[in-house]
Amino acid sequence: MNELSTNTKILVAVSGGVDSVYLLEHLIDSGYTNIGISHFNHMIRTESMEDVGLVRALAKKHHIPFHYTKYDIPSMSKTQKRSIELTARNARRKFFDIIMAMNGYEWLALGHHSDDQAETVLNNLLRGSGAHGLAGMLKVDTNQKIYRPLLDYSKEYIYRRANELSLQWNEDATNHDEHDNSRAWLRNNIIPELTKKHPEVVTVLSDTATRFQDMSNYFKEVANKWCENDQHYMSDLKEQHKTIQAEILGAWWEKYNGSREGFRNSVVSEVLRWVNGNPQGMTEVYFGSGVLRLEKGMLGFIKGKTNQ
Repeated sequence: MNELSTNTKILVAVSGGVDSVYLLEHLIDSGYTNIGISHFNHMIRTESMEDVGLVRALAKKHHIPFHYTKYDIPSMSKTQKRSIELTARNARRKFFDIIMAMNGYEWLALGHHSDDQAETVLNNLLRGSGAHGLAGMLKVDTNQKIYRPLLDYSKEYIYRRANELSLQWNEDATNHDEHDNSRAWLRNNIIPELTKKHPEVVTVLSDTATRFQDMSNYFKEVANKWCENDQHYMSDLKEQHKTIQAEILGAWWEKYNGSREGFRNSVVSEVLRWVNGNPQGMTEVYFGSGVLRLEKGMLGFIKGKTNQ
């Protein structure tokens, strides 16, 4: 599935930047009529109220429902002791989920484009997130109910079309703020340098994501079968190829910890060293919010326990 039916009820996330403003115009021009606009004010930029006014005006112009909230992300980040980037992403998604549930929206539309895809693949490669990370973002993500219709378009194309259509948008200065934002660092430094030597690097990385999506789907099918039960024979896991073992661990981590946040190569290495090292008796290994425990040849997860 590459596109959604034009009668689908879609919530469009509009920040006021060129990507999301063009996204809204693109959806309207493509015949989508059952849509609403959501705007999340992070209270990071002094110009944030200008963004609110711009997006509210777009909703009024197109006679589209407007859903708005604001959060003091910098303060929340300090309280939660998390990066601003992660704090903002989590808070935005909670807001979108609430609006979708309250108003019957089926999908959330985001303005990610091919340059974003390239950043995602490169960032995930550096994080050691494996095949799933190299698969990047999906155009139609059925699990998260996210629709990214601009994923095949470049940033350059979006700017060109936005200017041709005389659209109004605000430039977000935080896109160039590399503090607390690894993606901005890649965007402003690494990818431009790579482009000098390899002009097609963004296209290559985006195409790589497409190829890895098929591989990722296969791995997920295999790994998800191991999530149907909560206990498994250690001997069965040891019979699998190490690549499949790692994918199974990723699926378990997501199942028992709620997401893949914190799942790194270091975790995979530690657990596989333990799994393939013939542990004896009742032994345990760190696994996020708990431990994997081996008892009488069976592996199981114990939440809230630590092997430290």
